Amino acid sequence: MNLHEELEKVKLELQASFERLAKEGQITLNDLDQVYDLMDEMESLSEEEFKTRLNDLKKKFGVVDI
Repeated sequence: MNLHEELEKVKLELQASFERLAKEGQITLNDLDQVYDLMDEMESLSEEEFKTRLNDLKKKFGVVDI
């Protein structure tokens, strides 16, 4: 499997996970849209912009780096 196929597989797994969180009411539909937007745009963003947007989402969701 090439890198592009691996990336698409990871995106699908992330979508399923975030959809489950939205269905359970742990995140809002707006949050889900923001995650989808980031995944859709990730290949066209600079590494810095991607990290900034990802960190913003992590803060919003209360994710703490280990």
